[in-house]
Amino acid sequence: ENPDMPTVQNFIDGYERWKGLRPRTVIVLSPIYKVAPELERLFLSVPYELPTPAEIENRVDQVTNAWVDQGSFKGWESEEEKQRVIANAGGMTENEVENALALSMVKTKTSVDPKIIMAEKAKILESAGVLEYTPFDGDMSSVGGLQLLKEWLARRKKVIFDSRSKEFGIANPKGVFLLGPPGTGKSLTAKCIAQEFGLPLIKFDMSKVFSKFVGSSEERMRMVFNQIESLAPAVLWVDEIEKAMAGASGGGEQDSGVSKRVYGQMITWMEERSKDKLIYIVATANSIQGLPAPLLRRFDEVFWADLPTQSNREEILGIHLEKRGKKFPPKASVGKIVSLTQGFSGAEIEKVVDAALVDAFADDPDNPTLKGKHLEVAASSIVPQGRLNREEIEASRTWAFGRGK
Repeated sequence: ENPDMPTVQNFIDGYERWKGLRPRTVIVLSPIYKVAPELERLFLSVPYELPTPAEIENRVDQVTNAWVDQGSFKGWESEEEKQRVIANAGGMTENEVENALALSMVKTKTSVDPKIIMAEKAKILESAGVLEYTPFDGDMSSVGGLQLLKEWLARRKKVIFDSRSKEFGIANPKGVFLLGPPGTGKSLTAKCIAQEFGLPLIKFDMSKVFSKFVGSSEERMRMVFNQIESLAPAVLWVDEIEKAMAGASGGGEQDSGVSKRVYGQMITWMEERSKDKLIYIVATANSIQGLPAPLLRRFDEVFWADLPTQSNREEILGIHLEKRGKKFPPKASVGKIVSLTQGFSGAEIEKVVDAALVDAFADDPDNPTLKGKHLEVAASSIVPQGRLNREEIEASRTWAFGRGK
């Protein structure tokens, strides 16, 4: 790595002598491809990809068949269970697959649990520090408002998992871009999409790809893209993508143009990635600032997640009260609370409920009762981001009008 010029020149000078009359081959093994520019034309790069689903299935069969012969494995309960194990093992090396299978047998004694395989893959993803498996149990009913987005996703779900859609000529969907102020449910929606589609949710932290060493960020991106494709089918969640792309729309002088090159890799991969592998990308952004225009064309649709309307605020209030096992206050009080929360995001309405619970408990710890007045006082004490960042939100809203849904 980073060879000095005398070393490079000595290699070049010795190249013809090493070949000689009896040809010799220099084999270099490395987890990343990094060769001095002067030597690149002397090397043939042979990338070793992560195992395909067929290769994973072959290794799973080898291991489990041996266990059946030994009498330690009782066999698969169903073909669906086996396919879940194979899908959950996507993105792992063959040795990692074998180790995960063995761990499952140790924990369950006689079976292979798909959840244990997924948990082991999560540890491998987290060790790299860029991809993170994010399990989630909620569904779209936990998202207040965004009715148009919910209906749009419901129609896409019918298409994704119906084999007849492929025969009809429909390709795998690309993904959805969610733009809106903080706290409007974008991240929650991303998690719920994965749950609704029945796919694992993989969070991609682009900011962690960038390295202080110029050139290594691009190489890390290539490795990450290979790993992402090996995880298919999956939902890939890129949160606050505008922050990672901040240097791409400008000059990029502060990082020697690394931001622009990584951005170029990103949009190229999004356009040219394997069409037979389902990687549904859900990207979220709080602002249009720093968003390169070509990026948005890589998604099926752009949705504007606005601050909730009056009816949405009432719905969100009910969701958070129900989640905490509390009843709705009287109708008159609800109307006042909803009025006081004008300009609030969903996250700020949740903050109102939590603050009201604290006040209710402090008033009477022996018999705490949440009342409408507690919610009213809590709502009156919070200054929402909708007021603090009114100009920025309005600029994004104006931009989204006519460009998204």
